[in-house]
Amino acid sequence: MAYDAGANTAVSLTYGNTTDATVFVPEMWSAGVKGYFEKPTTFLSLADTSLSGLVKGQGDTIHIPKMTAKAATATTPQAISALTANIAYHSPADTETKLQINKLAYSAQIIADVVKIQASPEMFNMYVQGMGYAIQQDVENYVGDLFSGGTIGNMVESTLAADNVFTLADLKTLIGLMYSNGANPREGFVMVISPELASHMLTLTGFTSADFANSIGVATPGGNNNVAAFGSVAGMPIYVSDRFTAVADTNTIVGAVFKPDNLKLAYQVDPTVVSQYSVDFLGTKLAAYVAYGATIVDEGQVFGITNA
Repeated sequence: MAYDAGANTAVSLTYGNTTDATVFVPEMWSAGVKGYFEKPTTFLSLADTSLSGLVKGQGDTIHIPKMTAKAATATTPQAISALTANIAYHSPADTETKLQINKLAYSAQIIADVVKIQASPEMFNMYVQGMGYAIQQDVENYVGDLFSGGTIGNMVESTLAADNVFTLADLKTLIGLMYSNGANPREGFVMVISPELASHMLTLTGFTSADFANSIGVATPGGNNNVAAFGSVAGMPIYVSDRFTAVADTNTIVGAVFKPDNLKLAYQVDPTVVSQYSVDFLGTKLAAYVAYGATIVDEGQVFGITNA
């Protein structure tokens, strides 16, 4: 399905405008909601949003090629010069991942005196903050659940002794698993873990030691890169998300290691506010909404941390 963008959000207004106290300014509300929507969160800040332009205003599916591993043909310059037939070409039958714009989040309310609220910076911020955070959390939760509620092929059991504990032995297993799957942890990988795993990591000398917890690996987020890292390990920045929770069940994902550009998030409609005066309710109906979709491109390059 496709969604129309509604009101224009390109205009940014301030309280200094002389019309603020006399007319309703939808662009001002859209800019306010979008400002709070873009406050740093874990998965939204890490996700690559560069494909959004492909579905702005039209279309609802992005076809992302999944290139299979290729093997070069070994030959010599002399052999190439003596060729009388075509060189060997790879099969074009690569697979794809589909990113579908199939999610819409909205926050709606009725305000009796919207112009008065709009003219008061304090009151205005309360309303746009509430709506902005509401739709932001819906997107954050959906993207986070791609990992916490998904099925990841490469699993590392955490822990050897107790639930919701990540030990140096677990890290050793994780690093070995990554390298055996052609993944260098220092080449842009990040680790996102539950609050419980983060709390336990503070008890590990290997994590808190400056000699071990270096930050050589640098993530390349596609969204808002102001999200704060909890620390780093083996060259990977560590982030914390409450989408991973403490549970006693086995094989429950409590953390994930991945490259931010492997997590695609696309917005067909950026955070937008639409409005209409209602005689039935004697107030202005406001709705902030966003239309989006997200997917993991290559699950083989995602490494899950689970309870033992």
